Amino acid sequence: MKNHSILENVIITKMSFAKPNAVKNYSEALSTQFYSDERLNEIQEQKTIRLIRFAYENVPFYREKYDKNSINVYDLKNQKDIELVPLITKDEIRQNFQNFFAGNVNKKYGKFITTGGSTGQP
Repeated sequence: MKNHSILENVIITKMSFAKPNAVKNYSEALSTQFYSDERLNEIQEQKTIRLIRFAYENVPFYREKYDKNSINVYDLKNQKDIELVPLITKDEIRQNFQNFFAGNVNKKYGKFITTGGSTGQP
């Protein structure tokens, strides 16, 4: 917690107890705040690709969908490649709900929540 004011140190300490990743996210925001738009886009692309790969490796629905659409998540390199990844629909989520649980997450910590949203259907 070097180079921070006392107030920042207090806030960082509180954040670390409330949400463990908050300090990491805060530090990243501070370190990237003056990056060029181009560099920020590169970072966003990298994070999106990591998320897509995580979904493929851990969530049965995404593995099936990407395989069915011949998407090799390890070939994704940039925004144009990301745009080839198929989007999902609300109906797909409703019909395949059980296949959206990541295999590496303990389900006992999950929480089932529904809303009517704009469709009136959970």
